[in-house]
Amino acid sequence: MKEYGKMIKNAFNYTGRARRREYWVPSLLNSAISCSLMGIMFLVATIAGDCLWYNMNGSFGYATTGSTAATIAYVPSALFSIFAFVVGLSLGVRRFHDAGFKAWVYALCYVGICCCGLGAIGILVIGGCFDSKPDNEWGPNPKTMNEYNGSGSIILGVVLYVVAIIFQIICMVSNMMLDPTLFY
Repeated sequence: MKEYGKMIKNAFNYTGRARRREYWVPSLLNSAISCSLMGIMFLVATIAGDCLWYNMNGSFGYATTGSTAATIAYVPSALFSIFAFVVGLSLGVRRFHDAGFKAWVYALCYVGICCCGLGAIGILVIGGCFDSKPDNEWGPNPKTMNEYNGSGSIILGVVLYVVAIIFQIICMVSNMMLDPTLFY
């Protein structure tokens, strides 16, 4: 998990470069942690006997209002979201630098996520598909340093992400079962 440590170490470094591996392993782990924290929130609410789901005139969703247990259990998730946002910004900028793009392109994609969601496609394509460029204005090609051996952290990241999603879904469904009238 060298990649995650490197992300934290460079949390406020908006210069330099980050390989695809340095971008995707922490992104997978951050997503797995977020899913796990949300699953824990649903689990705590279920144990407390609070159904967080609602169905109002065909509008289906969830809210922590009315459940003190869920609101308290949501705090770590909110704090982790702030952490992931802060370190994710610098990591995304460095990944775009590695692919040969300026930081404003990442900012434009980020605004595109907020406005209509289309910016996510740009981040996925540039972050995931574009290979490291040769030495550029942001530094030497990080692939030539060969600091990572094997693909263990990538496989571990994918497995943890899948397990976290399954855990979250189980916790959400168990919370839905507290109120059998939701589906009427």
